[in-house]
Amino acid sequence: GAARSGSAPEGSSAMWARLAGTERSGEVDDDDVLATSTEEIKEEMLEGVAQVKDLARRFGRDGSSGEPSAKRGRRDPAATTGDSDDEEKSSALVGAFEINREAVDIVRRRCNELNYPMMVEYDCVNDTVLPILAGSMKAREDITIRPYQKKCLHKMFGNRRARSGIIVLPCGAGKTLVGILATCTIKRSTLVVCPHQFSCEQWKEQFAKFTDIPQDDIILFTAKRKPSKESMPPNSKAVILITTYSMMAERTNMADETRWAMARIKERTWGLIVFDEVHMFAANTFRNVNSVVRAHCKLGLTATLVREDELTDDLFYLVGPKLYEANWMDLTRDGYLANVECVEVWCPMDTMFYGEYLKLLDKPQTDRRREALYVLNPVKFHALAFLLKYHQKRRDKIIVFSDNVFCLERYAMQLGHVFIHGKTTQTDRRTRLNTFRVGGSVGSEVIFLSQVGDVAIDVPEANVIIQISSHFGSRRQEAQRLGRILRQKKDDPTDPNIPNAFFYTLISTDTSEMAYSYKRRQYLVDQGYAFKVVTHITKDPSKLQEAVRRMWPPLFTDDQLLLTRESRIDLCKDVLDDGVEMVDPREREQLMRESGMDEDQYTQALAGERADQLAADAKDGARLPKSSLAGRSARPSAKRTTGSIDRLSRGGTTEYWESDRARGGAGGGGAGAGRR
Repeated sequence: GAARSGSAPEGSSAMWARLAGTERSGEVDDDDVLATSTEEIKEEMLEGVAQVKDLARRFGRDGSSGEPSAKRGRRDPAATTGDSDDEEKSSALVGAFEINREAVDIVRRRCNELNYPMMVEYDCVNDTVLPILAGSMKAREDITIRPYQKKCLHKMFGNRRARSGIIVLPCGAGKTLVGILATCTIKRSTLVVCPHQFSCEQWKEQFAKFTDIPQDDIILFTAKRKPSKESMPPNSKAVILITTYSMMAERTNMADETRWAMARIKERTWGLIVFDEVHMFAANTFRNVNSVVRAHCKLGLTATLVREDELTDDLFYLVGPKLYEANWMDLTRDGYLANVECVEVWCPMDTMFYGEYLKLLDKPQTDRRREALYVLNPVKFHALAFLLKYHQKRRDKIIVFSDNVFCLERYAMQLGHVFIHGKTTQTDRRTRLNTFRVGGSVGSEVIFLSQVGDVAIDVPEANVIIQISSHFGSRRQEAQRLGRILRQKKDDPTDPNIPNAFFYTLISTDTSEMAYSYKRRQYLVDQGYAFKVVTHITKDPSKLQEAVRRMWPPLFTDDQLLLTRESRIDLCKDVLDDGVEMVDPREREQLMRESGMDEDQYTQALAGERADQLAADAKDGARLPKSSLAGRSARPSAKRTTGSIDRLSRGGTTEYWESDRARGGAGGGGAGAGRR
């Protein structure tokens, strides 16, 4: 840390009193701020601490006001005499001190709270200590650095020093290339931290594509690929090591080879750490990276600088300030991102499924049968079947997302498509994704993904997403899933108003899914996206069933497409009898690691989602039935209340429009309705 005196602005006395003062009685213990006991270094540090204390005394330690101390008095600039050079020398007094590595984050957090954020810069140009990384960017004509990527690098290296901070770019805008460019600019050992093993492999492939760095100098450190003693170069040679957040987390039950690799990481001084999907780094489980890894510069990359636990602000002292954030709509207008149309398809609940849904309202949130009932709503199933065939005829590449693994498998098997979730092996994931990218076989243009496909899945060919279930009201997940189809398309239309990608969300009406959907889309609305509500597809379920029967080949029976009452009854029984635990344990563990929760905290968080929803219902004047409905033959009890129609329907903060195509659409005097 360093501080300059002499030309201090008003309020400096309060600042120094808070930064240099102490809440304990007595003087500051000099040994508390020393990170080494070496006598020679200790003398230098003591001199720096004495200078800081002297500055604190000169500016006043009480911090009661922003005025200078009365004992020091105020200097009159008009009455100043003497040599101006001497005044310059006296104003250039700098205090230096060292802080224990474990306490750096505490100091930076306190400085942020006082609105005096610490700036972290690395003089990589004049660094003669760390070894230089071999290789550089390839000189290829097909590698083009876009203008906004140049802005990112300018913000990071504007003063010929590497500045720590966070860069926010939409999915598909080239965040990985920005990280590679930063690595090749610093040209020192680099540690890349990724969400999971699959993204680690993608980073290594991108380094091989854009740089000529020797492959032996790019090392993977994952659960299944650990560096050996022969493959790990000595500290005198610069390397790139790519690992995951979970591997860097502190654990007591490490394998011997993992413990050995972690020791090599800790003893090396890194020039740069790149945090891919940096919003994950705010979890308490992963914060220890700052205290165990020595690095001169930190770069965070993300498309969604948002967390539901409100820990986003912690990233500004854990990593650094926001260096650059791109505008999604500007990149879309400039042709760097696909022009996406966002659509919500409202699906009425099937009568039988909705009756069972109401009976389960009093069950705890951990009972996921209620969720499965509105996810496997037969009307939603038919809407999905309709949209799949519609876009398959257009030869689109379609991704279907579902957080609920039980429903994901059921949908995929009923409709004859492959799926990927937490239990799918890495080999099968790679094979199925490659088949989806290349195509050629029947049904290869559709793939079903769980939340493992939310981040770091590179499928640039995809241009349609259909979301049938999600993780409650997660805004981050909504934006991440949209990012799977944001890559620039080869067949971009000349008219920027014509969409070339589609993002559908199927919502069962009159369920908690409606409230979750409203919360989820808020981040994308803030980025400039508009959501269109479609109801005419599902308005008449019988007509929708007939359309599905005509569109799907005879190979698929009516029972397989849930077109018979008996097939819907069997599906409902399967949900109620066998679907109690429908969340993949591996995905639940991954979610707990990302959020830094244990099992009890995770269960409480799920219950909290339900409590928050009930509170919101009560505030809007529309309470859901809470009495026990199991075993009742009578209709659910109702509560009489007063209020406006939009409050009772929970539409007070919702806006939508409808148009009659027969009358010329929205511009032809069609019937419109809206409420706000």
